[in-house]
Amino acid sequence: MATSTSALLTPVDISVVIPTYNRRHCVLSAVESVLNQTRVPLEIIVVDDGSTDGTETLFATSHPLVQYVSKANGGVSSARNYGVSLARGSWVAFLDSDDTWSTEKIERQIDCVNQYGGEVCFTGTRLDSGGRHDGISELDPSLPDGEARLYHQPLAFIVQSDRHPLVQSLLLRKSIFQAAGQFDEHLQVAEDTALFYRLVARTSVLLVNETLVNLNRQRSEAGLSDCRDVRKLARHYDCYIHAQAVALSLVLKPNNDYPQLIGQLKKIRHRLAYFISRRAELAFALDDTAAGKALCLEAVRLSSDLRTSARSLLYLTLHPLFTQRLKRKWYLDTTEPGQ
Repeated sequence: MATSTSALLTPVDISVVIPTYNRRHCVLSAVESVLNQTRVPLEIIVVDDGSTDGTETLFATSHPLVQYVSKANGGVSSARNYGVSLARGSWVAFLDSDDTWSTEKIERQIDCVNQYGGEVCFTGTRLDSGGRHDGISELDPSLPDGEARLYHQPLAFIVQSDRHPLVQSLLLRKSIFQAAGQFDEHLQVAEDTALFYRLVARTSVLLVNETLVNLNRQRSEAGLSDCRDVRKLARHYDCYIHAQAVALSLVLKPNNDYPQLIGQLKKIRHRLAYFISRRAELAFALDDTAAGKALCLEAVRLSSDLRTSARSLLYLTLHPLFTQRLKRKWYLDTTEPGQ
């Protein structure tokens, strides 16, 4: 399929946004992976989101294509959105400051966009351990490795899989990004999931089934699974719940032309119920019994999954017996009984 645009996409029309926060030890590797592209973009915008580790000294003298800007700490979504607001290109790509691109990443996306069309393009990503981490095979099991395919407003992707391609591989028109609402700055996590849902409900999406992004998961700071702040974890689960609520709202729009999705709503309801059930555990761990009970009831109402329903009913009726166990599970109280 030929591109639907009148002019071909070129590197000089692409701005790359790299948000960073206290990543002095690795941000230059991310920048260099963009500068080493076989098709170098128009500009690289590094947005320092209030780092305190001396990141700014790395950019005292910099490559002419690199624009370094700093702002008060506001989170990764705020940094990405600010970078896009400064972008001179009509297309925008994103890279995190602890990840890198394969040298042909931009070239491959340019070629595929020009060949197939589309205004949003994702590629595959690989973990530093070598495994795939992008959800492309779940979205379309028939897409062969190394090939690309254009999907016209693929709202079905929302129910196809609970995984999705990552922002670090995303190339899209700046106007589409803005029309889709940008990154939700109220979300501390799952902001990429919410954006993906809004994009697939709005426009065509091109998937390039090649691993062109390298993800670094050997972080120097704790990730979500290592977090010992139960209140922060509760806020994270609130974000996951919000993202699935976005999915439901998009599928249930009155002017939706995808009636076949109605029968698949249980998949989204199950995801939503799962996160609500886990959020109930956190409420009980925080001694917010009223919220825990309400969340359990909602999880039971939404879920068709026996495990989620049984867990929610168990906590609803017997939560006093499990409170201390939940405190230990969610790192609020690590004291073992009898100690």
